[in-house]
Amino acid sequence: MGIVRVGPPIELICKLKEACHITTFIETGTYQGNTAYWASGIFDHVITIEASKSLYEKVVEKYGHIKNIEFIHGDSREKLKGIIAKLDVPSIFWLDAHWSGGTTYGENDPCPLIEEIKIINSSEYEHFVLIDDARLFTSPPPDPHPIEQWPNICAVTSAFSSSNKVRYIVIFEDVIIAVPRLARDLVARYCQHRNTQSWKEHDIVPDDRKSPPDNKSCKVEQQINPIAEQTKKTLRVQQQYASLLRKRTSQLMPVTARTNSQVEITWVKYRNCIRQMILHDDVTNFLNWDVIVGTMFHVAKIQELQFLQSLPDWSRWQIAVQESSVGNPKRYDAYRKSSGNLIHHAYSLAQLEQKGRCRIHELTQIVEFGGGYGSMCRLAYQLGFKGRYIIYDFPELSALQEYFLNCIGLGNYISYGDNSDAPMSIVLLSDLDKVAEELNCKTAGYAFISTWSLSEAPVDTMDRVLDLVSGADYCLIAYKEQFRELNNLNYFARLTDSRTDFNWAGYPIAHLPGNHYLIGRKKSLHITKPDNYESGTAHSAGLADGVIFSKDRAMQLDATIRSFILNCKDHGCVNLKVIYKVSNSYHKESYNKLIRQYKFIDFIEEKDFREQLLSNLTHSKYVLFLVDDNIFVRDFHLSEIIEALQNNPDALGFSLRLGKNINYNYPSSSKETIPPFI
Repeated sequence: MGIVRVGPPIELICKLKEACHITTFIETGTYQGNTAYWASGIFDHVITIEASKSLYEKVVEKYGHIKNIEFIHGDSREKLKGIIAKLDVPSIFWLDAHWSGGTTYGENDPCPLIEEIKIINSSEYEHFVLIDDARLFTSPPPDPHPIEQWPNICAVTSAFSSSNKVRYIVIFEDVIIAVPRLARDLVARYCQHRNTQSWKEHDIVPDDRKSPPDNKSCKVEQQINPIAEQTKKTLRVQQQYASLLRKRTSQLMPVTARTNSQVEITWVKYRNCIRQMILHDDVTNFLNWDVIVGTMFHVAKIQELQFLQSLPDWSRWQIAVQESSVGNPKRYDAYRKSSGNLIHHAYSLAQLEQKGRCRIHELTQIVEFGGGYGSMCRLAYQLGFKGRYIIYDFPELSALQEYFLNCIGLGNYISYGDNSDAPMSIVLLSDLDKVAEELNCKTAGYAFISTWSLSEAPVDTMDRVLDLVSGADYCLIAYKEQFRELNNLNYFARLTDSRTDFNWAGYPIAHLPGNHYLIGRKKSLHITKPDNYESGTAHSAGLADGVIFSKDRAMQLDATIRSFILNCKDHGCVNLKVIYKVSNSYHKESYNKLIRQYKFIDFIEEKDFREQLLSNLTHSKYVLFLVDDNIFVRDFHLSEIIEALQNNPDALGFSLRLGKNINYNYPSSSKETIPPFI
């Protein structure tokens, strides 16, 4: 997986496929199967090789039903020999079998690349080769990759030269590209065009007389949005993804209403209309379809833009609301870099941040009921969200969401119609039972979002959804007072009366008469942050600092963290940190897995124990000390412990383990009386 881009250069691959009439795509290093899955919608035949047995089995279980993907388990060098022998046409090779840390295969055999190239060279056909992670070959790879087992860029280019085939070789956006001479002009023009675009977008000019912008502007311009910069797809690429969208939609049957409910009848007509538009209209213009404009492309009122611009961190929102060209959205007249819908979504998320006292990028999971075409999901990631985003919607809209999110560059994170255990993933589901499965694991920092869609669903669906997301820490709900026969004012009044574990802020949207926001935050979180709390600061204030000490025991540490989150009912009040030490690269990688999983915890690798400990104990009056073999087995509230300490100023501390329950001496196998000082 490259750093400059995520996954293969889709636009270039599509250009090569069309210009050179390529029908076969071959990949080494299947990993989670996302690249093979994407390629299956573009190429007639996809072959993908994975050396890890566990990864192979998982991806076959997930994508094995796709008929034009051939999944192969084994060493890429051995399997490529058989594939090359059978190939009777030039093909595109995506080489990504080299070890990239984490759960990828190859720690003890990190880079089969040179041998892969030589095997491809042995073919009588001139193939197209693209190699991921160019940065690992242009300079020594980072620890723990062994330098002596990793070829440098000279070795890679020399491997291509070992045959009598002449190739044009360039490095572009973390990908080494080696193509036959016939494709030289196409690749060169593509790279030049993208480089020119990049220079213009970043305002890079070879004119030393140009006056520099002021410092404030400089700061904003340098905060490049990774999604917007990496994923500006051309019309041709959108059309390629449209073929996958139509394929999925054609497999869905037209729907009919099962009851006389006006709500159900309305949505059945809507779904069938969406289906027909996808199958028969121009998908690259979908944001101008009447059925989309009328239901999910809201033009923000000027008050919403003015509100965002008045925020102290407007520069953060300014970057996040940059609109893409996917779907041909109408630009917002008052702010041409964005669309009215994206500004409207940003306004809603800003309400959640203010009333819920949270930051989107600090959340670990978001569940959205009714995700439209995926715009809110896109915005969350552009605000820095790096967790799991689950969208429940109609199947037709799940397919449209996949299309949109693919086109803007988030395709590698998508799990379509199935669950995912990846900490950073976008899960698109149309089955509430699968949503229930996805929410089985308790997660801290979890938000539920539904802007208008929940209030337009049948009451039994509303009840079930709200029951499924009862574990959320934050809620953002927007609703109309009345939708067909549904009186939403009464419904949500009953909700706030019944969910007394939340502090609710319900208020009418002044510039949208007849509409309301309902924002909730769990009370257990409210006691954790004082009134002067400012989310997003380097060390958000809490009731206590928490430090866990750990050495070479990542698995035990995981159990400590999980049991703490599960049983401490106000765990959000702790600014939790882990000071850890490792003795080798194996343990280092184990801790790296936890770092990726628990993004809300600060992990500090021990260098100077005393200095690091003291520097991280300056933000709260109380400190919770833990070690990595502590396990919590019963519910407790830290606020009650702190209250007990406040009421007993002579007490040095509070123990969750030692108390009046300690009445037995195990070494002597005898009962003991509690000392009088207890």
